Amino acid sequence: MSTSQQIGNKLIAMLFPVTGAVLLAIALITAISTHRFSQSASRADGTVVELAAGGAHPVIEFTPPGEQPMRLKTSGFIYFAVGDRVTVLYQKDASDPAHYRTQLDHPGARWFGPALLCGIGGGLLLAGLYTRRKLQNALRQA
Repeated sequence: MSTSQQIGNKLIAMLFPVTGAVLLAIALITAISTHRFSQSASRADGTVVELAAGGAHPVIEFTPPGEQPMRLKTSGFIYFAVGDRVTVLYQKDASDPAHYRTQLDHPGARWFGPALLCGIGGGLLLAGLYTRRKLQNALRQA
């Protein structure tokens, strides 16, 4: 194994597991936040009124009780057509009561972010640990 390969492997063995662990921690925090929001948010019926950038980016119109109709632009691994009925989660924003925190009540919309972070973080962690083990074995044999 050349010196440049050893340096590259050492770098991967150090940075990948740390980066993976950080991404997994962020995924956990995001998942907890998403779960808490979905448990405490109110629900309203909405309708897909347009597709912003294809079926995976619907614009949804819904009306919270006693409020004006609102539009929610969302994305995720979900596909809708104009006219589809959906459920929207919403909650008044504590820092600005004139605004709402909203999210589509669909597993793809709610859990895509945490799942993506978990997948990338887990992959980096495993790749780094595998490289570290491989590097340690190579150093023992040398």
